[in-house]
Amino acid sequence: MYQEPIGYQDGKTLLKHWHCHYRELLEYDEKKHRVILSCEEKRVIFRLPPILLGGKPEDLLKDTCYYLVMLVEADQVSCGYFYKGTTLAHHVFRGYTVRKKQGKSQVNYLKRKGKSRAGSRIRLRGTTDLIQEVIQWLNQTVLDHKLNRIILDVSPQFWSLFYQQPEKPFFDQRDQRIITSGLYWRKAGYKEMCYIAKRAYWGVLIDPVSEFGASIETLANIYKNN
Repeated sequence: MYQEPIGYQDGKTLLKHWHCHYRELLEYDEKKHRVILSCEEKRVIFRLPPILLGGKPEDLLKDTCYYLVMLVEADQVSCGYFYKGTTLAHHVFRGYTVRKKQGKSQVNYLKRKGKSRAGSRIRLRGTTDLIQEVIQWLNQTVLDHKLNRIILDVSPQFWSLFYQQPEKPFFDQRDQRIITSGLYWRKAGYKEMCYIAKRAYWGVLIDPVSEFGASIETLANIYKNN
């Protein structure tokens, strides 16, 4: 299978050309989130960028897209507010929440042990403070009415703690704008967050049976010659 990453602007230009000249030859696979151009038994597939999961190909042609990226670990959280891959605001939060020798978060450790020791109480308080700082930043910085997508990577157990606080995030746990990045990252840091933010805008051109090989560039990018 031949695959070629394609950026947001190129993808936008490609879809405009396809919609203008080959509308009757296009198919939209909602399940696999891709646009298929079939012409004379030849097929080229454009898998839409992750930022559009749950949306339509036409959404790529719109000129607005604000989105939030959140990577959440027990002792560190990175949040970024983006517009078309450009950072509008960001913050990395850190807290004393992990049992250093065991490498376990205090919240998970409570499943087997109590919380009577002073260190345990400090780490639990650190967890609460960390979560509250993140919530306050979200509610004060991100404009909900302009937010099109929320890319969230966090364990369900830890994320539930966000909704046990006096002040809660402005979006619900079941908000339809929420997706996961589907990408591997080692630490919830600024660089990892920006990497995911950029990758969210990249789609993929696919030749499913390697019928064209490298020549897929000529067929898929035909708009460049018109």
